[in-house]
Formats: sequence, structure tokens, C-alpha cells
Amino acid sequence: MRNVIAIAKKDFKNYFITPVGYLVLMVFTGIMGWMFCSAVFDFLRRSQAAMRFGGIPDMNVNTMIIQPMLGNMSIVFLFVVSFITMRLIAEERKMNTLELLLTSPVRSSEIVLGKFLSIAQRFFELLFLFVLQSRS
Repeated sequence: MRNVIAIAKKDFKNYFITPVGYLVLMVFTGIMGWMFCSAVFDFLRRSQAAMRFGGIPDMNVNTMIIQPMLGNMSIVFLFVVSFITMRLIAEERKMNTLELLLTSPVRSSEIVLGKFLSIAQRFFELLFLFVLQSRS
């Protein structure tokens, strides 16, 4: 387990050494912020139009804002996670540490689990940023 945590820490630190890690965070929060604001503005426009014409239809925040946001977020996550994974392997090849990692006295399952944990940490970091952004 110590090897898995060491690999996950190394990958996570290497991700934020270059500006690409910050760029991915910025682009993700920008896209999700734009989608959230457009969903809220669309909800407000529809509710004002309904109030203007006298009838108030069944306006549900969950079905009009949250549900489309979660659907859009899952699609954006598909692209972001695949981008992060491809960059992780490409960075190992670029730094010529892939051969060193594969020939080290670490089992392949520990390498895969360590890389998975570093990507999962980034995934939950992005999810946390989205939650913080939508609450403010």
C-alpha cells in the first residue's frame, strides 16, 4: 500500500508542476460555470414569462437546473478524465520514467492502483470545485 500512495503522490505533484494542471482546472470551472449560469438564467426567464402571463406552471429547480447540469457535467468529465489519463501516461514517456517504473520492484497492480488514485483525486477535486462554484 505504501507503493500505491507514493505513486499517487508523485503523479499528483507532477501534475501541478506544469501550468497544464491549472489550465485544466480553469477550463473545467469556466465551462461548468457558464453552463450553470445559462441554466439559471433560462430558469429565471421562463419563470418571469410565466408570471407575466398570469399562470405559474410547475417550475421545479431540480428538473430545470440541477438535472441538466449533472448530465452536462458527466459528458464534460468524460473528456476531462480521458485527457488527464492520456497526459499522465505521456508525461511518463516524456520524462523517460515509464521504463524505470515498470522495472522497479513494484507490482503492476500497485502501479495501476496508484495512477488510478491520482486520477480519482483530481476527479474529486474538480467535483469539489464545481460544488463550491455552484454554491456561491
